[in-house]
Formats: sequence, structure tokens, C-alpha cells
Amino acid sequence: MSTRLRTIARIDIPASLAREIGRFLVAWAHFEHYVQAVIWSALNLGAEEGRIAVRDPRVSDRLDMIRDIGELNGTEMDYVSLLDIRKRADPLAAKRHLLAHSLWTATVPIGVL
Repeated sequence: MSTRLRTIARIDIPASLAREIGRFLVAWAHFEHYVQAVIWSALNLGAEEGRIAVRDPRVSDRLDMIRDIGELNGTEMDYVSLLDIRKRADPLAAKRHLLAHSLWTATVPIGVL
């Protein structure tokens, strides 16, 4: 016989967990901003113009843009490293989305509440 469980959303997660989630989210935001700034720079756009001209695609699409712009402009870059970064970006993005959008819960058997 299985026990039915009910979950309760929590806002009082341990400080150590909240800190590590925050660190990951801030590092990811920095990475996304850096990648976007490379695109703006390659297109010779300032941040204001760049935000208008280049919307916010997924980070893997942004990395593809960097490659495409570099090839178009004949820019010398390490395409092998860029491909390696791109391969790692999607799994990291999935983890970022899970952390950022998860509902942190406490699970208790039904009837206890």
C-alpha cells in the first residue's frame, strides 16, 4: 500500500541552500550577459541598440550567433572551445531553469495536516 503525500510550498528553505541557488543563478546571469555583450560588440552595437536589435534567444542560439558573426566577419576565434561551451550550455541552462522555477516543498503524509 502506498502512502499518499501532500506537498507544501516553502519559503523558509535553509540559508545554505538559498545561498547556493543564488550563486548559481547569478553566475548564469553573468554568463548570459557576457555572451550577449560579445554579440553586441561583434555587431558594433551599444547595449541600448543591442537590446533592441538582438532579442533574448536561448544561450545556445546566442553562441551560434557568435560563431556565425565570426565566420561572416572573418574573425579569428577558437571555434573548438566555442563548440565545447555550446555543448555544455544547454544542460546548464536546464539546471538553471529547474533551480529558478522550482517550487521548494516539504512532503508530509496526507492526514498529518
